[in-house]
Amino acid sequence: MPNSLTSSSASRLLRTFDWGKTALGPAADWPERLRFATELLAASSDPVCLFWGPRSVMIYNDAWAAAIGQAHPWAFGMEAAAASPQIATACAAFLDRNPPPEAWRWLQDALLPFLFSAMAEEAVLPRAPVVIGSGKDAGLIVAAVTAQPRRHGDTERPQGGRTAFMLRLSDALRRLNDPVEIETRAIEMLGRYLGADRANYAEVDLATNTAVVRTSYQRDPAALSMRGTFDLSPFAPALALLNLGVPFVVNDLTRTQEPLRSGLSDFSDIATGAQLSLGIRRADELVAGITIRFSSPHDWTAEEVATAQEAASRTWEAVERAMAEAESRAIAERFRRALDTDAVGVLFFRHDGTLLGANEAFLGMSGYSRDDVEGGKMSWRTMTPPDWVEVGNAQMAHFQETGRIGPYEKEYLHKDGRRSWLLVTGSDLGDGTLVAFTIDIQQRKCAEEALRASEARFRALTVATTNVIYRMSPDWTEMYGLNGSGFLQDTARPSADWLGTYIDPADQPRVMAAIREAIASKSLFQLEHRVKQPDGSLGWTLSRAVPILDAQGEIVEWFGAASDITARKHAEAALLSAEARLRLAQEAAGVGTFDWIIATHEGHWSPEFLTILGLRPGDLGGRYEDWVALVHPEDRERASREVELSMETGLLEGEWRIVRPDGSEIWVLVRGVVERDSQNRPVRLMGAQVDITDRKQAEHAVAAMIDEMDNRIETLKTQLRDKDQPT
Repeated sequence: MPNSLTSSSASRLLRTFDWGKTALGPAADWPERLRFATELLAASSDPVCLFWGPRSVMIYNDAWAAAIGQAHPWAFGMEAAAASPQIATACAAFLDRNPPPEAWRWLQDALLPFLFSAMAEEAVLPRAPVVIGSGKDAGLIVAAVTAQPRRHGDTERPQGGRTAFMLRLSDALRRLNDPVEIETRAIEMLGRYLGADRANYAEVDLATNTAVVRTSYQRDPAALSMRGTFDLSPFAPALALLNLGVPFVVNDLTRTQEPLRSGLSDFSDIATGAQLSLGIRRADELVAGITIRFSSPHDWTAEEVATAQEAASRTWEAVERAMAEAESRAIAERFRRALDTDAVGVLFFRHDGTLLGANEAFLGMSGYSRDDVEGGKMSWRTMTPPDWVEVGNAQMAHFQETGRIGPYEKEYLHKDGRRSWLLVTGSDLGDGTLVAFTIDIQQRKCAEEALRASEARFRALTVATTNVIYRMSPDWTEMYGLNGSGFLQDTARPSADWLGTYIDPADQPRVMAAIREAIASKSLFQLEHRVKQPDGSLGWTLSRAVPILDAQGEIVEWFGAASDITARKHAEAALLSAEARLRLAQEAAGVGTFDWIIATHEGHWSPEFLTILGLRPGDLGGRYEDWVALVHPEDRERASREVELSMETGLLEGEWRIVRPDGSEIWVLVRGVVERDSQNRPVRLMGAQVDITDRKQAEHAVAAMIDEMDNRIETLKTQLRDKDQPT
């Protein structure tokens, strides 16, 4: 029997326990008999427990602690009645000095739930108790001894014994994948093996204090079933034991004390003479239990209790395995559906770059066939322009360090040689392969290029006809004059304090550095920086100045022109902010998927889909109409029309606004594909949704800026024409 001294051992508790909180009082006040008894049990290598005083407070040694397993240290220093009313009854009978003949049997039955594991595995047998002292200062010493080792087959049942039964049980449960089938098979085999009249498996929910019995075994098929949901309140004493890993054992219901008997009487319509209940605990919490019943009294043995306990654990392990496998299958199915949409391209490849496969969306983006991609002859470098290969190699090096690719933007080659832009992110699948997710951003890149071209035209125009004209001394120490045209404060007389008057302090070092470089090289000064406007606010300007040289090539003054680019800077900041939010959303895989069964209007939405809509799981109903109700009233007809059109074309693509529950509005890009049956009728619409609110806001800002620039161009043209007209 183990006798190790650990930090929670009985030997340590005996020295450090706060006995003043118990009926025994402080250890310094204990009677001599109690001191002697505790020294005796502490020195024993056999399991020994002392029940002392009128309330039978329990004190035991390390060997007893090892024998009762999970009940230690909960039971140490506890009054017997709190742990087991049966133990308290038996102790009281012995301490009366005139115990009835059945008192020893009472004590053996009461100790079985606590010692069953040691009794079954080590053949530990409780000995007759010894009473010491009398009256208030009296106690009961119960010791156990290890019997001779069993010969093989001594306690085996005709079916082959506990070991053989466990092998058969494990083999039977391994072949099943449904939790209910596992529970049914397990309790049927256990009930038959023990010869019981009934058995059931229950899943326990301590939060609601209920147990759900989905399957039960009756030796008599015509007997009443116990399936259903049950309130556990009447079984509080038994539940307390099960939650500590201690079985609840009743040999004879007629001899069971209250309140246990009243709880069991709730099943008066089910003949019960004896009962064994065992808890299944995970992470120190009761999650399930198995109950076996005999219609008449039955003396449970340690072997039977140990067999039922092990069967209960193996059943729960099989149920957990089945639930995990079911969840894995569900995840795999959701992932497969996500890959089948055309919103996001998916590419699989080895660490050396060899392509292994792709979904239809990527094949459609690239123009390659499935045979091209899965033939093992292509690499991601094959479809990468030469000037982008080094960028790809750098991403692979980054992957070796972090396990992730991107997100980053790159160009790639279509099969026909055309170039297009993708946003790429990816990660390692852990089996020697990588997965990359791609989104076509060609349209956004075209918009960015249009913006850059427009800015170039605007800057070229401001060089020729600017709103602000200024003149500076050769070394820029003095401003000769400035015509601010309402954007900046005019300077009619030379000023040496121009830097403090016009330039924001944060930008002054950068401005002076650019000036020094231009002076040294006698070349164009050009810089975008912040300036102080007449109303005290900060604006942005694009300032250019050219040196005016004399015949000897020396600078005599600088002639400059500056334009107001405040609006553009604000638009760029808004665009950068929108792009940052977009990248963050993409990095967090902010693509929601949906699956609509057309015939029933039943919809299934991914968690990401609900997040985009500002909803939590369960907030959105399961029908198409629930989704349509979220579309902005001004866009609802168009969205419905796009969905109806997809029934004819097979493809859905559209952009519209969504009104979130908090009243905020977002823009979404929705793409989908229609699945048809053998009669070419649409049966399912699957697709994806992406939040494009930031992009929409950026587009509006860019459009507004372009409109502003076009208006300025037209105004300047008009001014030039007016100047050319004869007066």
